[in-house]
Amino acid sequence: TIEDGERALQEALALVVERSGQTGYLVGDSLSAADIAAASILAMAVDPPDSTMTKPRPMPAAFGAWIAATDRHPGAAWVKSIYARHRYPERR
Repeated sequence: TIEDGERALQEALALVVERSGQTGYLVGDSLSAADIAAASILAMAVDPPDSTMTKPRPMPAAFGAWIAATDRHPGAAWVKSIYARHRYPERR
């Protein structure tokens, strides 16, 4: 159900916050497959810059509101930070 999906999203966002607290990464002190997997899975709900996950543009109002609500979670900041630090670093 929708509620199950939303609960799973909230749990995943909370997990990345909990696990990345020491170093900014899920495992160890550098980017790993765990970070790449988690950030890419959560990208659809977070909408980070440089994501290859295509979304409708302009975004429908209800979807935009859902993205905005998700964006307030600290886990969304983690996803965006992984993309910012590691997605196309040569552009920075």
